[in-house]
Amino acid sequence: MLAAFLLRRCRELSLSKTELCRLAGISRETLYRLLRGDMHNVTFQTMLGLASALHTAPLHLARLVYHELDTSPPTLLHTQHTGDHASFVCDVNFPDGEVVPAGQEFVKAWEVQNTGNVIWVGRRYCCEDEHLVLSRRGADGTLTPVLDANLKPAHREMPCPTTAPGEVIRLSMTFRAPHLPCTAVSLWRMYDSAGQASFPEFSGLWCKVRVLHL
Repeated sequence: MLAAFLLRRCRELSLSKTELCRLAGISRETLYRLLRGDMHNVTFQTMLGLASALHTAPLHLARLVYHELDTSPPTLLHTQHTGDHASFVCDVNFPDGEVVPAGQEFVKAWEVQNTGNVIWVGRRYCCEDEHLVLSRRGADGTLTPVLDANLKPAHREMPCPTTAPGEVIRLSMTFRAPHLPCTAVSLWRMYDSAGQASFPEFSGLWCKVRVLHL
């Protein structure tokens, strides 16, 4: 239920109802209507504001508000487990294009939400940078592969804690930036306990930074 989810996320984030209203840009009257179960005239803007304030995926709130969506497939993408779905919530730090000094270590963090109806057990995100070929464009327009231009993760896997439907988790990885100025990227995809890609057609998570000599 929406009310239970809102109250639980407020407790997890140590937010009062007043602070939630301020961060979401809604009135206390609107919040209390939702807590009473009155879903009439709920606007998309209200859901976006609440999702941002509670660090949750708008899709999850939409499914709680519009109950009929729970009987529909949560995604059109192929999944290994019926009813499974993951939503990117936010970059906790180092959003796309953030500048990082060449050769520096940094810790990137993401928030992800289980927006399906399958409990995640034994899941992990695996690095798939072997699919990346970074190149530099020359003056004549030709592309030349750049060696050692990828980000170097401290580990090749990020284990996911057991995650119930609706739960938001935070994942992090330590990277070392390359020594050459470039745009560096690292790609990560979720796998289940059997070693199968949970969402084969889903792009997963990535870290993309600008590397400069500072």
